[in-house]
Amino acid sequence: MAVLRPLLALVAVVSLMATDARAQLLQIIHTNDLHSYFEHAPNSDRGGYPAVKATIDRLRQEAEAQGIQVLVLDAGDFGDGGPLFLTDQGQQSWSLINAIGYDAVTLGNHDYLPGQYGLDQLIGAVKPNFKLLAANLEPAADQKNLRKYVQPYVELKKGGMRIAIMGLTNSEWTYAWRMGPGAIRPMRETWNRVAPELKGRNDLVIALTHLGLAADRRMVPVTTGADIVVGGHSHTFMYTPEWAYDLKGNPVPIVQAGEHGQVVGDLLVDVTPGKPLQIMRYQLVPVDSNGPKDPAIAAAVATARAHFEQQYGSQWLHEVLGSTEVTLYRPDTKNCREGTDVVVRGMREAAGVDMAMDNEQFYGANIPPGPITRESVMGLYPHIYGLQSTRGWTVWTAKVRGFAIGALMNLVLKAGYVANVSGVTFDIGLDKDGNPKVENVQVGGKPIKPWHSYSVAMPEGMGLWLRDATTLMGKVITAHLQNTGIPIWSAVEKVVREEGVIHHQREREGSKFGNLPGCPADADQPADPTPQPPPSPSPSC
Repeated sequence: MAVLRPLLALVAVVSLMATDARAQLLQIIHTNDLHSYFEHAPNSDRGGYPAVKATIDRLRQEAEAQGIQVLVLDAGDFGDGGPLFLTDQGQQSWSLINAIGYDAVTLGNHDYLPGQYGLDQLIGAVKPNFKLLAANLEPAADQKNLRKYVQPYVELKKGGMRIAIMGLTNSEWTYAWRMGPGAIRPMRETWNRVAPELKGRNDLVIALTHLGLAADRRMVPVTTGADIVVGGHSHTFMYTPEWAYDLKGNPVPIVQAGEHGQVVGDLLVDVTPGKPLQIMRYQLVPVDSNGPKDPAIAAAVATARAHFEQQYGSQWLHEVLGSTEVTLYRPDTKNCREGTDVVVRGMREAAGVDMAMDNEQFYGANIPPGPITRESVMGLYPHIYGLQSTRGWTVWTAKVRGFAIGALMNLVLKAGYVANVSGVTFDIGLDKDGNPKVENVQVGGKPIKPWHSYSVAMPEGMGLWLRDATTLMGKVITAHLQNTGIPIWSAVEKVVREEGVIHHQREREGSKFGNLPGCPADADQPADPTPQPPPSPSPSC
């Protein structure tokens, strides 16, 4: 049956073209959340920009051979996230996206982490040759490159079709502050202002979003004007489109292509004017890192690797610090938190404080069983803010009242995350409205005292947000913030060296997660396996 599906799809396409000369077929090839995994995904059998480029080109050539118009899109977060982003202050990452050949790319939250000034400098140096989109971004007047290159939408002609692509970037408070107050506008307001206008003069309007599947689901029913949502941010492998209905009752498909270039999305649609949108085919095409590669991209990746090795030193990068018998999972994998264990413990011990916390969104790639090198640690916690930085985030500390600790943990939980902690235990219960809340917080094995002052370690990303926040919580903590100057990578290295060999011990240093789902004992497996499609996918239209 698997062999017959492509043949049946081809027959359907040929039949449609033969019976209706007005049929306008468009193939949308899309990626998202590449995160600068130039060589391969954390699952080393998948991804890699040379293989992604070869896969895109193959799909493009097959479509064009049938007379089908092609659009190549990326839904953001191609930058910060993998260690190789640090090469040449981020320029290699943007140059490679230039070389892949996208028609349009939406700005993701990890793409704007350098802030307006840093991003403006980076864009000015690279000069993107693709349409960089973010309709809900309003750069400052003095950011000339941002104002020149970042556009709200692009309108194209493909064959006889008029196509508009509107970009929307992430506005979550955990990231949006990096662009400054008011720089990222409300998504719903922007969508309803821009998309209907575009729909009035185009045959097809694509919302190219970096909001996440949950946000896309929420946005479609309260907006109008978009015919398709091509998304990113949540790293969701969507093997079939998910349909939602907009304000006018029109069905709108949502698609997304996983993460790290493990797959490429392939969406074939009929956009014949005057007829309802039809999906003729949708699939996620696996990207084999050992398969065909684009030679020019492969050469550019080799150059990036050479620059990276020179920048940090090969001996420093590949020195073995210790080993692990289990996968050190990033926190969004199977609810396992082995990777966070070494990070928050490292921060707490390095700073000599009562407790440490961070956010699950700050993690990069799992560390698989085997030797742990400094590059492994960089991959687990890869982020920087200033492009001049070469040693990643530092450990920050604060003196925090007990009531503020619980409030901060609940603020993180309200945003949809769980605070990763060391030296703390807690449960997650429900408030009077049935929403999750943190309760029964203990520090050092003792119930938290609301007015007691606790010393807390946190990553630079959280420290800077608290320093620059305008919330009451930020004001409570800001006066006590200090940058220790200790790189988180160094703090983790110390833990790894002390452990020697990391075993499967969920609570080896006393921190636990109350009644949160744990990591199953049999979860040890190769890092980031590519999810498999359901055995019998439902029809796509």
